[in-house]
Amino acid sequence: MSGVWLAGEYRLPVLPQPAATLTVIATAAILVSVLPALLWGLRRGEVGPLLLVGAMGLVLLALFDRVSPYAQGKLLAIAAPAALLCALAGLAALPGRMAPVGLAVGAAIALAVGASDLLAYSRARVAPTARMDAIRQAGDRFAGQGLVLWNEFEEYAKYFARAARISVPFEALTPQQVQLVHPTYFFGHYFDLDEELPSFVARYPIIITRRSPAASRPPANYRLVYENRYYLGWRRVPRPLVLRHLPEQQLYSASAAASCAALRRLATYAPAGARLVAAVAPEMAWFEPLYARDRSFTWGIDPGQRGAVLPNASGHASGVLTLRRPGRYAVWAQGDFPRPISVQLDGHRVGVASGSDTPRQWQQVSSIQLSAGRHQVRVAKAGGHGHLGPGEWSIGVIGAVALQREDSERLQRSVGTGLRKA
Repeated sequence: MSGVWLAGEYRLPVLPQPAATLTVIATAAILVSVLPALLWGLRRGEVGPLLLVGAMGLVLLALFDRVSPYAQGKLLAIAAPAALLCALAGLAALPGRMAPVGLAVGAAIALAVGASDLLAYSRARVAPTARMDAIRQAGDRFAGQGLVLWNEFEEYAKYFARAARISVPFEALTPQQVQLVHPTYFFGHYFDLDEELPSFVARYPIIITRRSPAASRPPANYRLVYENRYYLGWRRVPRPLVLRHLPEQQLYSASAAASCAALRRLATYAPAGARLVAAVAPEMAWFEPLYARDRSFTWGIDPGQRGAVLPNASGHASGVLTLRRPGRYAVWAQGDFPRPISVQLDGHRVGVASGSDTPRQWQQVSSIQLSAGRHQVRVAKAGGHGHLGPGEWSIGVIGAVALQREDSERLQRSVGTGLRKA
């Protein structure tokens, strides 16, 4: 049985049809070939094959029907090498005229097993080592400083950041499961801080967030104290005291224009002397391939991620982004990229998004100086297959491409003595 869990979308890989066919044929041949191995062992007084197959069979008999399908797969994976070894030993032990037949069948089984594993391996995902190292660095930085909210569905964080007390709230087994403003199924998904209850977020003295043009910063009483290539670390401070919160996070943006009615409701019960603090994000424009008029037919809707497309084959999507001001902009791509996706601006390739990623997260593709006005953006996936290595036959996900001005986010405070007069 071939299967891999890794950093990415955390889906069990599905074998391509050639690999599935080879697996079925090889499995049948292996199971049939186990019998000669047992007979050979009994005739020669060798009890090794019998003990090996017997122990494997007893474990499967005792546990297989009592565990989950996931655990059943693990049991079969553990038992498979024993069955294969006995089958090959039995074929190699065939006497006389049957010896060449045994060797031929054994070679065919070995070839089928190798080819099946190779084809399955080409759909496996490799954890991005640079990001894993960034997780370790963040864990080392906050070791012994209290419970850390790791606001990303990243199963590997519990291991690589183990120096700190990590809570990944989007898992079933975790110190504190996420509490959402609008409760829904959360395992294996990602939720922005604005989608979580403020009372839940406030429990944590430290919060780790992914670098992203669309992620909300923690409440105003958290200060940025650490950053690396992939992650930001925030520490809670005594002031200001956060009373209420108005979430404005969108699917592809960390902010939106707050309505006067919403601000009025926010200020209705504010005590004397309270002030409004707003997080103002740098200018940002984004392009959504899902709604592009110029999009390859093979790029369909992803049912697992709102607003995303599945690049089922080579193709492209293009559109126009408009910037209000000139300056230096970071180019971001959201999605999961087991095969590289190229990003072009105004006809020039500016970078590549590559590597498996966790749900709804972004990768910075490049940084580029841009003028104000309209800019052509294009994302493309190349055709063909260059190797049978990991990720070569995987599909991935594309959410959006964004341009964000490289300015610092700022906290803007209201002017005056209180919100009632604002």
